[in-house]
Amino acid sequence: MSFCGHAILAREIFEVTDAREDPRFHDNPLVTGAPFIRFYAGMPLYTPDGHALGTLCLLDPTPRRLEDSEQKLLADVAACVEAEINQQTLEQVRERAQQMKADFVSMVSHELRTPLTSILGALRLLASGMLGTHSPQANQMLDIAHNNSKRLAFLINDLLDMEKLAAGKMRFDMQAESLAPLIHQAVEAIVTLSRERDVTIEVYEPLPETTITVDPQRLEQVLANLLSNALKFSHTGGQVELSAERKGGIVEISVQDHGQGIPAKFQAQLFEKFTQAENIDTRTQQGTGLGLAISREIVERMGGKIGFHSVEGEGARFYFTLPVTPLPDIASAHTPPPTAIEPISTDADAAKIDNWQILVVEDDLDLPRVLKAQMGANITLEHAKSLAEARAWIALERFNVILLDIGLPDGSGWELIPEIRAYQPKARIVVLTAQGVSVTVETEVDEVLLKTWASPEALLAAIGEPQDDECKNPRGTS
Repeated sequence: MSFCGHAILAREIFEVTDAREDPRFHDNPLVTGAPFIRFYAGMPLYTPDGHALGTLCLLDPTPRRLEDSEQKLLADVAACVEAEINQQTLEQVRERAQQMKADFVSMVSHELRTPLTSILGALRLLASGMLGTHSPQANQMLDIAHNNSKRLAFLINDLLDMEKLAAGKMRFDMQAESLAPLIHQAVEAIVTLSRERDVTIEVYEPLPETTITVDPQRLEQVLANLLSNALKFSHTGGQVELSAERKGGIVEISVQDHGQGIPAKFQAQLFEKFTQAENIDTRTQQGTGLGLAISREIVERMGGKIGFHSVEGEGARFYFTLPVTPLPDIASAHTPPPTAIEPISTDADAAKIDNWQILVVEDDLDLPRVLKAQMGANITLEHAKSLAEARAWIALERFNVILLDIGLPDGSGWELIPEIRAYQPKARIVVLTAQGVSVTVETEVDEVLLKTWASPEALLAAIGEPQDDECKNPRGTS
């Protein structure tokens, strides 16, 4: 293929029997650079929208004209070349779009999750009463701000979870768990919404004594999606039933509501992304339309299937199946989350980290202040806003715990890990990040917590116990 200038714009084959005598080719390097060329034929190549790509050229030292068969062959070859070039261009555009999308998601992860973590933490501290009492009206405003911040966190997490699932990057921590405690834990986690909606959740007992291999957090996410949908579309004073039934080698978990049901015309696309039964301009329920799509992906990744049955006007029943693990049932060690805002740390928690030295490597200025308040203890907390500042602190001081963000102005927080291990071999490394990490990377540190997901209790648990008392020495001592 060669580019032959703007003289050739027609779609048909262009032939010149003696190119050396044609003034249009006097400056063409194909001819002037090879004076033995007499015959020239070319087929223009275009993009689908009509922009010129170039010309497929046929050159010959003998003046002549193309036979019909040669013209057809040149046209066929040109069509193939044109298609290949356009396909490669399309793939390059798609790759650029995917990279831009990944970059945008990464930016959203850091730029939204980081400040939102500070907002949630600060509101929780104020609402818990740890920083003093407030008037009833102020407490009401704090509850409104806290609940709406949690809603925003759920929306952001849904968007980022969908992107991770689509890219195959969502991590699953599969564990053998007893089913019944997981169900009760999911109900406890959504009891506040149940009270707000004035809809009761009835768990049918007894649940089968069944062990399943799942990611407990992801299973709770699925149950939360199904239960919240059932609550939102139930009538005031109504009831939602949650049940589980053993069917041979699988267990079927279902959520039944008695609300308005799902319109028949909408049912075929129910599990598609960004799908909602109501018009976006007139809808009464909130959400991204991603919950069911995420739930389907999670259930299928854990080896199950999800479905529903609904009659319009009579409610809906959502169900999903999971394979039963052929192991003895085990008691789940998970503790149900609190159903109301409670003090973030106890005296025992505070005693564990009394006089600790903690380094927070985070470019956000507000988050370290909130973290220190959340720990509720007499600690020394140093703040490094970049890799350079962190390196200086790591070489200068000894720390019990290093809380490490990944996205920093001068590089990735992962670059610090070898240096931390070299200078601070007994310090716990806790990654508190807006971006998910792979299982392989996670093994390099002691704990990974995701911003907007990590509760203060989870943060205290991740900090853990000190290795020894060395780091409790005052600064400047050995």
